[in-house]
Amino acid sequence: MKILRGRKAFPTTLLLGCAILVSSPGTILAQRNMAAVPDNAHARKYGGGWDCDWGFKQVRRVCVVVRAPRHAHVISYGNDWECDRGFVKSAGRCVPVKVPANGYLTGQSYKPGWQCKRGYRPGAGACVAIPVPRNGFLSEEGDRWDCKRGFRKVGATCAAIKVPTNGFLTGKTYGTGWKCNRGYRQVGKRCTRIDVPANAILEEQSYGRGWKCRRGYQTAKGRCAAVKLPKNAHLTHSGNAWECNRPFRIRQNKCARP
Repeated sequence: MKILRGRKAFPTTLLLGCAILVSSPGTILAQRNMAAVPDNAHARKYGGGWDCDWGFKQVRRVCVVVRAPRHAHVISYGNDWECDRGFVKSAGRCVPVKVPANGYLTGQSYKPGWQCKRGYRPGAGACVAIPVPRNGFLSEEGDRWDCKRGFRKVGATCAAIKVPTNGFLTGKTYGTGWKCNRGYRQVGKRCTRIDVPANAILEEQSYGRGWKCRRGYQTAKGRCAAVKLPKNAHLTHSGNAWECNRPFRIRQNKCARP
């Protein structure tokens, strides 16, 4: 039988041979991939290659069974094992967790497999009580202690914070632990009153004089003197100095035309 195409005829056997040649590489490759998958393994759905079945792990190019010791189980991925609750790994075995007094199991398969209760901390394989000094308290985590308000840590004790007259506690245990009331500033360990001159107001800053002149006044010899405006001038934005109106320019402390 011949198939006519145009003026030339092609034998059916020739067409079948071409189809086999086209499909052969894929078929051969698939057969090779199937042949490359070892026992107790399965081919990956995507990307080629293979993975070991659950309960087996890869060792070189083969899959060997995962042998879990006593008191152990195969983990979720199926290629390893871990100890049951209450046991930890040791030299390829699972040994019981020795929980000290005032401790409890964590459920972790790695050492030590236990933690201390609140108010205790690990020490030499035991749970040692945390000594809380007077005017101290356990932290929220329970593994350390802090001092109450008005006290700060000094070694293993809580010492009272000495607040000077006209001062107040800040609630912070670092630094001085106190601040001065409004109108006072810290000088050493005391709170000294800020001397605010006439026509001035307090300035909430820890540096400088602690006060500033009101609008229309400027500092002069530690006091506030009225700003003297020359003709054709106005107060600056700060209100403590002056500048010339446009187009006037400063000349010999006056405002003159350019």
